[in-house]
Amino acid sequence: MIAKLSIRGLRVIQELELDFSKGINLVSGANGAGKTTILEAIYLLSRGRSFRHREGAPLIREGAEGLELVAVVRDRLGGRHVLGQRRSRREVTVRLDGRSKVRRSEIFRVIPVQWVGADASELVAGEPKGRRNFIDAGLFHVEPDYLGLLQRYQRTLDQRNAALRRGEADFNCWDQSLAVLGTEIDERRRAYLDLLEERIGAWLDTLEVELAVGFSYRPGWKRDSDLHTALQKTRGLDERQHFTACGPHRADWVMSCSSHRSGKVLSRGQMKMLASACYLAQVDLVRERGGDLPVLLYDDLPSELDRVNRTRLARAIAQVYQQAIVTALASDDLPTKPARMFHVEQGCLVSIG
Repeated sequence: MIAKLSIRGLRVIQELELDFSKGINLVSGANGAGKTTILEAIYLLSRGRSFRHREGAPLIREGAEGLELVAVVRDRLGGRHVLGQRRSRREVTVRLDGRSKVRRSEIFRVIPVQWVGADASELVAGEPKGRRNFIDAGLFHVEPDYLGLLQRYQRTLDQRNAALRRGEADFNCWDQSLAVLGTEIDERRRAYLDLLEERIGAWLDTLEVELAVGFSYRPGWKRDSDLHTALQKTRGLDERQHFTACGPHRADWVMSCSSHRSGKVLSRGQMKMLASACYLAQVDLVRERGGDLPVLLYDDLPSELDRVNRTRLARAIAQVYQQAIVTALASDDLPTKPARMFHVEQGCLVSIG
């Protein structure tokens, strides 16, 4: 749980400090006021990158030499941690409890977050990459060694793609390694989704969303062969295109209603509630496996939802998450009373409730 957050020099925010509470923390403000930037600061601390830009320079407030973020975090055993990040236009430095040598996996465990953007329906109707990221993030929360597996696969994939660009002839070494790692990723994703999909249905019932949703996982290669065989079959295509065309990096998880992709038949409000059920189910699995519950960062929660669905979703979030930080245009856009309320204008905190 995040107890305190300090932000300096991030986008529109010159300097800001917030003391968060358990439960739902609501940040309200007009578009461009800085409320999403507060969520972005937390995401930067946890993931080391922004959900909006990869480059550091656009993050830094105009006229500032750099930015500084500090969070005081309480873990589930009551331990206190201080996580800090400084960014200039040339470098990024991170410190955890005074240490500068910090593994990314350590930070994930100290400040795990679950990000839901203003366009939450993108999980349902957007590009496959977003759904792969959703599955992989959920797996890491319940299987900490999964991150290392993904990193090994990505390194091997990068090496194979580099060999393709160089025009090398022998790919057996890369193909064998990629097939072993990719098959394990595929098996773990399938097992995870078997557990997740059942819980998504239960959350749709709880949220009183009347949808009959079907799920289909596509591994990233044709189902009639194993990955090693698929890599050999697509070798000619890979050599012409200079990248690897099959593997778990091309996987997708498709949601459908009445035999049609959900993104084509559902309203945006329905897609947002379906996506929210997916995120709630993901946290259910973390809780059941004894993992560290993530802090929910939900941008513009009320948008595209009527008051009834806003109420149902807010109550579900309060029930499941130890801490959630959500944004809205106005404080009364959230029907249920939050634990704490903040209002920002032009990057400044003007009221606290």
